[in-house]
Amino acid sequence: MLCFVLWGNAKGNYANAIYTNVEAKKHFSAALDDLKNHLESATGERFTLSQADSIVGEGIFVWRLKRADSADYPELFEVREEGFLLRSDGKKKFQILAFSQDGLMHGIYTYLDTLGVKWYFPGDEHTFIPKLKSVQLKIDKRYHPDFIMRTYFGSFGFPKNVVIDKNGEVEADWQRWNRRNRLGGQFILRGHSWNDFMWKNGKVLRANPHYMALVKGERVKVATASKFCISDTGFQQLFVNHMLKLLNEQMEKSPNAKHYIVSVEPSDGEGFCTCPNCKQLCSVSNQVYLLANETAKAFAEVSPKAFVNLYAYNRHAATPSFSIEPNVIIQIIPYKFQKFAKPDEMIKAWSAKKSDLFIYDYYGLPTITLDAPLTKHMVADNYAKRVKRWRDCGLKGITLETTYSTGAVGVGLYLYCRLAWNADEDIKSTVEQLYRNCYGKHADAIWQSQKALSDGNVSQRQALTKAVEVLKNLDEKAKLSDLNKTYLINYKAYLLYLHQLYDFNSAQQKNMDEKAEKLIEFVYSIFYRKVVHPNPVADHLLLRSKAKTYISTYWNYTKPKQKENKFKTVRQLTDDEIEARFAKL
Repeated sequence: MLCFVLWGNAKGNYANAIYTNVEAKKHFSAALDDLKNHLESATGERFTLSQADSIVGEGIFVWRLKRADSADYPELFEVREEGFLLRSDGKKKFQILAFSQDGLMHGIYTYLDTLGVKWYFPGDEHTFIPKLKSVQLKIDKRYHPDFIMRTYFGSFGFPKNVVIDKNGEVEADWQRWNRRNRLGGQFILRGHSWNDFMWKNGKVLRANPHYMALVKGERVKVATASKFCISDTGFQQLFVNHMLKLLNEQMEKSPNAKHYIVSVEPSDGEGFCTCPNCKQLCSVSNQVYLLANETAKAFAEVSPKAFVNLYAYNRHAATPSFSIEPNVIIQIIPYKFQKFAKPDEMIKAWSAKKSDLFIYDYYGLPTITLDAPLTKHMVADNYAKRVKRWRDCGLKGITLETTYSTGAVGVGLYLYCRLAWNADEDIKSTVEQLYRNCYGKHADAIWQSQKALSDGNVSQRQALTKAVEVLKNLDEKAKLSDLNKTYLINYKAYLLYLHQLYDFNSAQQKNMDEKAEKLIEFVYSIFYRKVVHPNPVADHLLLRSKAKTYISTYWNYTKPKQKENKFKTVRQLTDDEIEARFAKL
């Protein structure tokens, strides 16, 4: 981390004491440790952390309120699931008050953020901590997020390799980064569920072939991605009963949960029923949302906290002709994989149908880009404006499908975290601060280099050449902090990856295996730098490249311990080695 200084013994800073009335477990314990450690790093002073029974005396109090306190904090109680209050006269006492543990954690990180601490990229090596003489603030402000769900995930899951990263350190870095940037929310929504239903009810479905979709005059078999005859009331009852079973399992496992949500999202692809009764429903959307409504009605009889969720997507992207039950959560996917309407028109149409919409979007899909730079409207500050529009349209929550690559989407994901919490944050000033803190005196040059890299009007090779040229002309005498050096060397590692990627893409058949090996070996040799998501690259080489036979034998990421695999030979490149390789570009 930036800014390690000698311990001082100056008085003040809320008596250098942190108190809480909450038992410190798991994520909350980690948040408290972050509060203590970050304050110590910023001030060079020791802080104590202990339990307390009351808010008395000097200190920083991380305090969970009880329902009985709601009359004293009515506005805070209204946003109790994630809201919190920061209160201090700037002298002796600082209070972080919330009705929930999530609210307290958000309060901890908002306090640190207000002091200037920033978590731009995952990993403590990327944390910016300013030098501070005082951590005292005069404040009395209630906070709550603009979106009640703020999530993302990388395609192919977290970067993992039991040979390279035995303890899952990279995944842990990303998880900590999520918590520190206040991601999460009140809801967890799931995706496709029909395949799971089908396999668990296969015997009944085979015994009742009329439950399966009629396609081209024949009932389809029980098979992956098969659809059903939704107009059949017997099928409807089977489906609803299955979903009720899942609901009851959730309720038994977590009797005090705030919400119970079961996905009713269809499997991907075509094949919806065309029997006369299903045709009378007039559209695929009417089929899908009819089934969702029937399930939701049954859920409502069980618990007011029970919901079903599904996407507005693909063949069921259009709004149905009837109203939707209030306990149906719709997550619209307007920017890809739908032909219903232009994105803004789709958002408008669905907003007229239902007021509490969520959205799902794709940002830098690695299956398409392999973590190459994003261009045009997907460039970080341009994409961030999309989040602002979603808030203005009244959307309630967001899920992004993206990649775990700080090189490709690091800045964009950071902006997403900021704006999903507070959509009014100024994008321009946030970006300027990021480059200044991360790259110091090289901030303008790195911005120019990354701008060149994202130039969609030239070839990828030409863009890379321009980006590298900017770095070659950096002032080597410029004084940089250790943090600046870390960001700079990792950016160079990303540029080296792009060089390897483009070499592979242009390789001839005769040296394809060699180029593939160089690419995958390099990706795993910078694994801990988190600039590239290795899983999609490895998957592409394994399943879709002309070198897949060689890769399946020696670099099969799905079987990293198989005898022939070369992962055990991979060594993490040092900063000096990255510099030496970059100098040869």
